[in-house]
Amino acid sequence: MENKTAAVICEYNPFHYGHKYQLDKLHELGYNVISIMSGNTVQRGDLALFEKYSRARTALQNGADIVVELPFPYSMTSAGDFARSGVALAKGLGVDALAFGCESPELVFELARFLGDDSVKAELKTTIDREKNVSMPKARQRIVEKTLSEEYGDAITKQNNILAVEYIIACNGELELIPLLRDQTKLSATYLRSLEYDAMLENLPPMSDGIRIDSTMLDTTIIPKLRMTDAKTLSRFYDCSGGTEYRLEKAVLGASSYSSLVKALVGVDFTVARAKRLVRNAFFGVTKESVHTAPQYTILLGAKRDMTALLNKATIPVLTRIADSDRLNTKVAKQQYSNHTIADNVISLAFSEQLDLYPTKCAPIII
Repeated sequence: MENKTAAVICEYNPFHYGHKYQLDKLHELGYNVISIMSGNTVQRGDLALFEKYSRARTALQNGADIVVELPFPYSMTSAGDFARSGVALAKGLGVDALAFGCESPELVFELARFLGDDSVKAELKTTIDREKNVSMPKARQRIVEKTLSEEYGDAITKQNNILAVEYIIACNGELELIPLLRDQTKLSATYLRSLEYDAMLENLPPMSDGIRIDSTMLDTTIIPKLRMTDAKTLSRFYDCSGGTEYRLEKAVLGASSYSSLVKALVGVDFTVARAKRLVRNAFFGVTKESVHTAPQYTILLGAKRDMTALLNKATIPVLTRIADSDRLNTKVAKQQYSNHTIADNVISLAFSEQLDLYPTKCAPIII
C-alpha cells in the first residue's frame, strides 16, 4: 500500500535532534513527510538563525522528504494566524495528515474543543478588552483553569501545546491529526539559541556550512524607518490597532535601538514575542489584510530527488524559480509574492555571505 503523506509545520530554527526524532517517528509510522518551514522570519518575531535554503538542506539530510516554505509575512504572526496559514498550505498540498509535537497530547484535543468554541472566544476578547493589564496568554490560562482545571491551565502555557491547539482548530476535522509527544531528552530550540554559536553546533545534527543571519545588522534601520511613520499609518499594520499604534509611536520616539524599543513595549499585557512581531511587521509594512488572507502559493525549498511526485496532489502553485511567478494568476497572489520577495531581499543584507539578487536567483535543494 502506498504511504500516506504527513505535513509538519515547522521553523527548524535551528534543526535539532528533537526534529530528527519527529521525522524518524513519522517514517516509522509509514508516512512520507512534507515540512512546511518558515522562511527567513519566525513566529516569535525574530529573523531565523540560518538562511532558509541552508535549513532546508539540513532537514532533507535528516529525514524530510520535501521542504516547502511558509512565506513571509505568515511565518511571523501570532500562534493562531501562524497555524491557520500553515494548515491552509497543508490542505493546498493535498497531504493526508498533519503531525505536530506537543507536551500534552492527551490534553490538546479537549483544549482545542474548548478554546475553539465561539462563546469562549467571546469571553476571552471581553476579558482582554475589560482588563487592560492582562495579556492574551494570561487571560486564556485563567479561563481554562476556571472551566477545566489547573492541569489544563498549565498545559496551555506550553509553547508546543499552544500551537498544537491552534493546528487542531484550523484543521477543522479535514486532516488526520498526529500528535507526537515531545522527547524531553532532546534539547529545545529555545535553549539551543541561548548557547554560544560553537556550543550550539556541538549539540545539533551534522549540517553543511550554512549562511548565518545576523539580525543586528538590520536593527539600526528600524528606528529611523518607524520614526517616519505616524500613528494613523501604523494603525494599518498587523496587530497594531486599538491604541497600540500610539503606544508604538511613543516608544519609537523614546528609543535609540531595536532592543530598547522592544523593552519599552513589553508589559503585563504585552509579551516579548508580540513586541518583536509588532516592531518587525511595522517595519516591513505588513497589513492586517495581508495576514488574514490565506497564502495563495508556496515555494519549494528542497526535495529528495525520488520524492518530488508528492507534490502532484497540490492544488496551489508550488514555485521553484522567479519565472514561476507567472503561474500566479490573481492580483492577491502576485502581491503576496512581491511582498515576500522584497522582505527576503532586505533580510539578505544581514546574511554572512552576500548572494546576488536574492532570492530571485535561488533554486531548490535537490539531494
